[in-house]
Amino acid sequence: MNHFASKLCSIAFCGVAATMMIGQAHAQSVNIPFSISGSGVTATGTLSGNFVTLSGFADTVFTVTGASGSYSDSMDGISGTITGVLPGKTYTSIPSNSNHDSINATGTPFPPASYDNIIYPNGDSPVVCNPIFYPFHGGELDIYGLMFTVGLQGGGSGLVNVWSNGYLNDPTNPIGLDYGVADGTLSTVNGSPQFTAENYLGNSNNYPVYSASGIGFSSVPEPSALIVLGMGIAALPILRLRRKKHA
Repeated sequence: MNHFASKLCSIAFCGVAATMMIGQAHAQSVNIPFSISGSGVTATGTLSGNFVTLSGFADTVFTVTGASGSYSDSMDGISGTITGVLPGKTYTSIPSNSNHDSINATGTPFPPASYDNIIYPNGDSPVVCNPIFYPFHGGELDIYGLMFTVGLQGGGSGLVNVWSNGYLNDPTNPIGLDYGVADGTLSTVNGSPQFTAENYLGNSNNYPVYSASGIGFSSVPEPSALIVLGMGIAALPILRLRRKKHA
């Protein structure tokens, strides 16, 4: 093999290696920390999942497949260890009225039974409900949000649904970004899972007169996989320069 051909092969190998690194960084499960706070609710922990692209949405989203941490609601005594997220669909497009996960539910003030376990890292969640019914959007979660499973103190299983109410910016009542939480017990009724909500902290849902929930949600979607991805891209021109210097 002549020197020029060897050089081309070396560059090609670098390109393949970087491509493999990018693919692995995108595919591997990664972890991000999160927290929930306000109105007597506190939660901290880690979410695990993958970054994916969905049809109908320009930015990359984070699909949550697992969770760990602790949860406490002083209002109703629902507290314990976060054991994961309720399993759901594998989404290829953004959720909608007819395309989201749900669980049978009862409780107050109405069943908060919908979820999709999707995080929007740029805080720009889209409208996923019928905009005539609910036009607000924005935040790291959408109006369906995450559904955590919880091992309750004293025994039994619970569920926690946390979602984004969006930017509630009526000129007469500029609340800003607002989140909601519902929590309660998980049981089985006639062979099907049942969520009995014991506390609900959302806005009033009385458009255009609405109120803030007092709930905040935060996650930091900057996992090591993205650093590896950046290193893979950055390494290619550096390696090319090094090869050129040694030519």
